Amino acid sequence: MAVDSGLKDDLVLGDPDAPRFVLWNGKLRPVPSKLNDFPFFDLMSFPGKIRAGLGAIGLRPPPPICALNPSSLQGYEESIEEFVRRNLGDDVFERLIEPFCSGVYAGDPSKLSMKAAFGKVWKLEQNGGSITGGTFKAIQEKSGSKAPRDPRLPKPKGQTVGSFRKGLSMLPNAISSR
Repeated sequence: MAVDSGLKDDLVLGDPDAPRFVLWNGKLRPVPSKLNDFPFFDLMSFPGKIRAGLGAIGLRPPPPICALNPSSLQGYEESIEEFVRRNLGDDVFERLIEPFCSGVYAGDPSKLSMKAAFGKVWKLEQNGGSITGGTFKAIQEKSGSKAPRDPRLPKPKGQTVGSFRKGLSMLPNAISSR
């Protein structure tokens, strides 16, 4: 869509290797970029790290509307806040996800749908019973069925976010003018 709207040269992709930081208690703290950094970073408490690890492997409470009344699940979408607090705990939500959501989505994670905003992560739990279980299952099932990338777009070094030189409003404006 960016190419077809004439914005190829205005596309700016984030560097996936660039360090990420969160401001917590008046101090910029690095966010771990690799799994082996996780135990040593100072953004989360030790109990918070244990809680996140246990939740990631599936030792956590069930969804808020449990299977006791399956009809109550119809139409219900768990918010980002509910999902993260349930799966990974309060520290992960308050110190990592909430700042990320308010920055990237400029939204309230208590109102944003987990399925809509982070569908891939939501699906991991659905398919594998936990985030980690879903990750292992996805790796086992991985096939070359990805949608082909438009060869006219610049190739990022990894999974990354993007924008346009003068902000995201450039896309709807370009579409409108075409």
